[in-house]
Amino acid sequence: MACPPLNGSEAGVTSAEAVDVWQMRVPPPGRAVRALATALPTADRERAARFSRDDARARYLAGRYALRTALGELLGAPPAELRFARRCHRCGEAGHGKPALSWPREERVDFNLAHSGALVAVAAVRRGRVGIDVERLRPGLDVLGVARFALSADEIAEIGALSDPDERRAAFFRCWTRKEAYLKARAEGLPGSLRAWSVPCSRAAVVVPDVPEDPLPGGHWQIGSLPLGAGYVGAVAYERCPGSTTRPLQLHTVEWLEHLGGE
Repeated sequence: MACPPLNGSEAGVTSAEAVDVWQMRVPPPGRAVRALATALPTADRERAARFSRDDARARYLAGRYALRTALGELLGAPPAELRFARRCHRCGEAGHGKPALSWPREERVDFNLAHSGALVAVAAVRRGRVGIDVERLRPGLDVLGVARFALSADEIAEIGALSDPDERRAAFFRCWTRKEAYLKARAEGLPGSLRAWSVPCSRAAVVVPDVPEDPLPGGHWQIGSLPLGAGYVGAVAYERCPGSTTRPLQLHTVEWLEHLGGE
């Protein structure tokens, strides 16, 4: 069974101000995943082979496929030829920090990858920094118990005021993914713990984190909610462009399961 090749599309499909997000479903381990691996470069396949668990290997391969497809579409470059390296946002040195493109060198794009359960998501921007987080809604989780160790007093109060267990769980994961996306976008730690700063837990499409320790002015960072479908919650954090109140969010789907099928 052949996998659809990694084909780049024409550049310029998005504006410099846009925040682009791609999502893709992870197939169950088996024939589909083996076909997916054949579309990836040797380095990706070799790293995937190090995973001892089939489900972890499937998530890694799906993540690499989604990332290469997304950036190839954004840049109009052959996805299989993209090269990556780590570079620190603060000091500019290579070898640590967030992953960055090392080829094409002339392209300036920040990106981030997240996965949970059977979902992989990629976010990318041409200006500023971006971070993304997705979580599968897990029934039976003691959200208030977890919140006491990870969320601020304001966030705990907001979630605790909800009487419906499903609404409370959804609010917790909205809050959690927003905080994680923000931290991933910054790619650096914050003084204190997660409990020292807050984000709204509401269903608002765009929220602003309240981070006293952030040296950047209020409103510089924004966090958008992602409509990922039933069972998942996601958020993408990004820097606001100068002179604008917000940035357009463009959602894409990486389609390949229909071509691969299952066992």
